Amino acid sequence: MQTLKLVTLLSASIALATTASAQFSVSGSGFAIGDADGGQVYPSTMPAAPGSSAVTVPGNVTSITSIEVDGLNHTWSGDLQMTLKDPNNVEHLVFLRPGYLNTSNFGNSGDFAGDYRFVENGGSNLPSSSSAGDIAPGTYNQRFDSGGTSWPNGENNINNTRLSLITGPQGDWCLKIYDWGGGDTGSIAGWTLNGVAAGGECYLVIGDRPGAGDFTPENTTLSTQLNEVDLFYPVLLNSMPTFVIPAPGGATGQNGQISPVENPTRTFAAQVVMYNPEVFPGNPEQSSNGILVHINRRGQVNYVPFGSGTMSIWPQTGLNGNGETTLTFPFTMPQ
Repeated sequence: MQTLKLVTLLSASIALATTASAQFSVSGSGFAIGDADGGQVYPSTMPAAPGSSAVTVPGNVTSITSIEVDGLNHTWSGDLQMTLKDPNNVEHLVFLRPGYLNTSNFGNSGDFAGDYRFVENGGSNLPSSSSAGDIAPGTYNQRFDSGGTSWPNGENNINNTRLSLITGPQGDWCLKIYDWGGGDTGSIAGWTLNGVAAGGECYLVIGDRPGAGDFTPENTTLSTQLNEVDLFYPVLLNSMPTFVIPAPGGATGQNGQISPVENPTRTFAAQVVMYNPEVFPGNPEQSSNGILVHINRRGQVNYVPFGSGTMSIWPQTGLNGNGETTLTFPFTMPQ
């Protein structure tokens, strides 16, 4: 993470531009997992009516980091197969019938009951045995086999794609759960898709006070809620610069510089703006509200929000290992 002196933040003039990548997290509704219809033949003929729910991702997806499923309840976990369908109608396998061995074995007889998170690696493995018992809530690895059989890659347009390699356009992404066995039903309460999407040119803008203005990163002119832009930083939605306010009272801060709060108290304004015609073709310029930040002689930070926007920004303070106050600016992604 970048670390800069706050005195530099308030006095230097910098012009940088970059294209950001945005971590996204979008949540969808729950659904019922209906019983198998009887027409399914594993693996060639899929169950006709899987449970499903869609979420909209406002950007081109470059990878998936995790899938969280809340309130997954289903007796006989070995009945279930979970996939993620992208906007191109290609499905990607998340897990396959835990403990299923063959047509004379119906998979693990234990239940799903709770909240589950599925990742590419770093979690636990789903059971391979038909008698493993209930599957405890927790984090589990994506899995392309059941313990006794592997999914034929591409069968029924379902691919064995690692989560980190799943890509696709902006649009609706759908979680689907197939039930291959009769006699057991269930549901989920909701789900969340987490990943990385191509973002736009995204900037933390620093100015002197509220008031309409604009600045020009490369060839794009963006309007702001600041009267005058002193400088701006390119930022990723998940990685803000952290600024340091050295200790007050005459103490020296990092690099031996005298604390800037020994000077008169200072006030400045900040905002986040984004330009992304691919994600927001009808309104490519997105911006946050503004904040008016005041740092007193003790190094304490206070702020007042002003204006409005499709994103929200606020200051957040902390302490580093030198006892200095750190200042960063978290903000939300446009919805």
